[in-house]
Amino acid sequence: MNRILKFFAFFCCSLFLAACGDSNTCQKEVNTWLQANAYEMYYNTETEMMEAKALSIPFVVYGVNNDSVLYQDNNISAFSLPLNKFDSITEFVFSTPFVQIQDTVSDTIFVNDTLSFYHQNELVLVSLECGCTVNYTIDAFSFTVNAIDSVVLISNEVQVGTKNNFNIYFKR
Repeated sequence: MNRILKFFAFFCCSLFLAACGDSNTCQKEVNTWLQANAYEMYYNTETEMMEAKALSIPFVVYGVNNDSVLYQDNNISAFSLPLNKFDSITEFVFSTPFVQIQDTVSDTIFVNDTLSFYHQNELVLVSLECGCTVNYTIDAFSFTVNAIDSVVLISNEVQVGTKNNFNIYFKR
């Protein structure tokens, strides 16, 4: 009888502890991403003006001093980029295909551009279960102009749920 009572007490305690364990899981988003849209500039012969349309070519994006490829061969025009939590500078390389025509022979080469963000980082406690999130403030940015035509800052505040921070315009 004593063994049955001990087993029942152990079973009830285990069930109680297992039920309490689920309440400590984080149910909130804590990852902060820089949001960007990519466009390509083209000449509209009807209006005789340069215009922008959503980027329709695949490109590759990876971080400087980071061997991880963030995007590869994706035909996307809206994307997210992670900023460095432990430094105030984050750099990305955009590699885009460029058709080079020489002596009636066309060849596709990849052109690289570096986009650098200079930012402030602010740790914000979400909860004990979720830990901290990082809010960023973009102070400045710079870029090379091999395939990138221009970059426009929409919002310098990068927080969870931010819709769009930058528009990147590529030459075509």
